[in-house]
Amino acid sequence: MKQKKEKKPKEKIPFRQKLKNGWKWTREHLLNKETLFFTVVGEAIFWSPVIVCGILGLIIDKKFWAVAGSIAAFWTLPLTPGWAIQIALIFGLKKIFH
Repeated sequence: MKQKKEKKPKEKIPFRQKLKNGWKWTREHLLNKETLFFTVVGEAIFWSPVIVCGILGLIIDKKFWAVAGSIAAFWTLPLTPGWAIQIALIFGLKKIFH
């Protein structure tokens, strides 16, 4: 007959220690030069249609400013998955380069 294993109660970690551990993880993984570089590159890729339309608006015709504005306005709306796409792009670039 199998004996039941006694479960040890989990140690309670104080909330202050959880905050310290979370901040330490954030500093190590998110607040470093490498992630900052991938953030800049990822944002440049994500906003490249706006950048290109803005440059075309300067060079060719001012109607491209309307296109750039409409693209930017669409992706900054709260119902579009802009932030999720940007974060996925940043971490995807980081994963590819490692």
